[in-house]
Amino acid sequence: MTGWPYYVTVALFVCAAVSWCVAVVPYIRIVVELARARRAGEAEHIPLPAFGRGLPLAVFFTRNILPNVETERQWLVRATGVFIVSCALMGGVIFLFGPHPT
Repeated sequence: MTGWPYYVTVALFVCAAVSWCVAVVPYIRIVVELARARRAGEAEHIPLPAFGRGLPLAVFFTRNILPNVETERQWLVRATGVFIVSCALMGGVIFLFGPHPT
């Protein structure tokens, strides 16, 4: 792949990497707050994660489920969205303009 598709792919990769790095801090803050709320008995309404690790999807998709970290949750949702869109667009550019057997 040469020319502009290469530079678009690199730009999308950088965008995905930056959004991944931006999502780390809110993720850690939310996990710490969820652990604190579970210890204090304030998070009984939040189900456990499906596979035993990470954040439950309820924390990710439910507004004000943990009011102390609502701003961080919004940052995490946005950064994850940018990451997913960047990866999808990068895959599309590689699929359409990448090396094809002739």
